[in-house]
Amino acid sequence: MQRRNFVALSTTALASIPFMGLASVTKMNVDGNMPKPDWLVKAIKDNDASLKGYATSKVTDPASPYFGGYVDYSNLVNAGHNNGFLINACVAISSPESIHFRSPQLLKEIEDVLPCMHALQHDDGTIDLIDTNFHSTPDTGFMVRVLAPAYALFKAAAVQGAEKALNSLERLLKNAGNALAYGGLHTPNHRWVVCAALTQLNLLWPDERYTKRINQWLAEKIDLDPDGQYTEKSTGGYSGTVDHSLVTMSIGLKNPAFLEPVRKNLQMMHYYLHPNGEVVYFNGTDLSEAQKVALTNQYQSILDRFTSKDKDFNLSNPMAQQYLLDEDTKANTYVANFIKRLAIPKAQITNNSKAFSDVSKMISTIKDINIRYKAIDVLKGIVNMNSQTSRVKP
Repeated sequence: MQRRNFVALSTTALASIPFMGLASVTKMNVDGNMPKPDWLVKAIKDNDASLKGYATSKVTDPASPYFGGYVDYSNLVNAGHNNGFLINACVAISSPESIHFRSPQLLKEIEDVLPCMHALQHDDGTIDLIDTNFHSTPDTGFMVRVLAPAYALFKAAAVQGAEKALNSLERLLKNAGNALAYGGLHTPNHRWVVCAALTQLNLLWPDERYTKRINQWLAEKIDLDPDGQYTEKSTGGYSGTVDHSLVTMSIGLKNPAFLEPVRKNLQMMHYYLHPNGEVVYFNGTDLSEAQKVALTNQYQSILDRFTSKDKDFNLSNPMAQQYLLDEDTKANTYVANFIKRLAIPKAQITNNSKAFSDVSKMISTIKDINIRYKAIDVLKGIVNMNSQTSRVKP
């Protein structure tokens, strides 16, 4: 699994959990009283659907050292992909909104995959990104940053018979903590990913090695320029990752100062938005392939935090205003911009035209399924209006 896919996976249903704190996680999942925003409930439902995709890729050969784990889309067994299953499974088994809530069958599958994860973890606590990084501290940080709160979520859910799985997860995470407390990095954002991971571990099992290492990385200062850009300028990828990490650190370390770089980055980000909510992505220095990224993919839980708690931020930041638009407005904006790209008048959009086909293909790229369906309805409405107009005789 490429790290970029792993980062995207890590910002679904679980993305908001580090922002709540472990006490809130316990309260939310044992009694179900903490209200969840609609987007998070939807993400939990989407998470259920994603679990189905693992079923056909399970390693069922008892002679395999990875028995009980899962092969990825390249038919390879790697830590990122199997960690992805663990994250999804922990969210599902712990969430009252999930069809898998406290499921004995899913608990068995969690128990099955954990020996595979231990086999993929080196003695020094690190894992590999098999594309390119071996004994990799930062990739271990990406794993722990989300798996640690997933563990907390799972533990808080009081799933009957979960002790074996929880003990195995604890050992996996503590071994990873040994690596994070000493290991080096590759790129600027890795410092804050590792600090966020250490923050999560320290909330679970306080250890002065964790806080010492966090302070060592903080001594290098947060790499934000006067415009609000981080060093890598990765608007569609690692800027969101850094923002998530700093919010986690702010809460876990009880230091609101870490929110200021996030605020400045979000203020800057509205200059990198297309009208339909897509993020301008080609300015990054990480040499990744340019891609279209929707606003909600990387920034949704961060924006949810700021727009719900900071009225001044809502009023002053066009990015927040874009986020707060309702789905109908977003769908209309998407379609209008798709038609504008084709440089044709609306009257030429008909069922039989190439333009209709082109717009339909563009709509299929909208990642939010609700907005995609609404955009289809908008396009149908345009077609019907054109048909009625064409039948009116002068």
